[in-house]
Amino acid sequence: MQYRKLIKFGDSSFVISLPKNWVESNSLKKGDSIAVEIGANNELHLLPKSKPERELTEITINLDELPNMETLKTFIISAYLKNFDTINIIGKDLVKSSQNIREYYHKLASTEIVEQNSKKIIARCFLDASNLSVSVLIRRMDVMTRSMLSDAGESMVGENLLEYISQKDGDVTRLAFLIFKTLRKALNEPELANVLKIEPWDILQYWNVVSSLQSIADQTKRICVHLKRGKIKNKEKLEATFLKVIDHYSNALKSHYTADVDLAMKVIQNRLTVMNVCMDHLEENMDPITSSIVEKMRNITTRSTNIARITLDK
Repeated sequence: MQYRKLIKFGDSSFVISLPKNWVESNSLKKGDSIAVEIGANNELHLLPKSKPERELTEITINLDELPNMETLKTFIISAYLKNFDTINIIGKDLVKSSQNIREYYHKLASTEIVEQNSKKIIARCFLDASNLSVSVLIRRMDVMTRSMLSDAGESMVGENLLEYISQKDGDVTRLAFLIFKTLRKALNEPELANVLKIEPWDILQYWNVVSSLQSIADQTKRICVHLKRGKIKNKEKLEATFLKVIDHYSNALKSHYTADVDLAMKVIQNRLTVMNVCMDHLEENMDPITSSIVEKMRNITTRSTNIARITLDK
């Protein structure tokens, strides 16, 4: 961090010198205008009135050097989250892998394949993060997750809705990646953070909330996977127990949206009660499938409680 001396200028102003490398990197010269804005924590933001056009970034991934397609999927997601504009995938023969690669890109918002042949697949990300609202995207994740929780409850006493839940889980993951990408970009670009009206502390809180929602959605899908394994004992009581978990989740999200510290404290204090209800059911209905389901229910309870804890730090 650099420190500059404050110099009095006239009767109503003060001035500081600007770092030369910052002036040059923004192609500024004498007489150019610089926008000045006071942040939420009384910090001062200096932004060039006209920022030079950013160079597009790209990354090349060689499929022939990777052990399997799952590793390629991980590399593609990593490149997406790192905000590369162009992702090039090369290989001696991509024909056999092209369908899987298309499916990977389909799960990444605002990303399209712009060129493809047997040895190269080029994808571009056309995301304009300045038009997004992180809080709105989180609410969309919440809506999808609530729907998944409701479907999982119905699956305990009726038809297993795993197929529908899996589709919704894919949508939740897509939104999570989009938010992570946007938050990371805002962390590296103060002008974007300023447009989105989020501070560094907000980025950390949003990241934790999104991670918790993504985990809750995943645990919910896994409940239905275990329900597919066979019959369970006392399924009506299992559903009643799960409804308490859902209620715990709903109160946690309500405390987050309303910044209700009292409700957040009640959610945190209620965690042990919900956990005990889950364990009581397991002790009465001890079998491998129920054990796995109760484990997922307890994980959902823990992740919901984490969201309430984030509310306390607002």
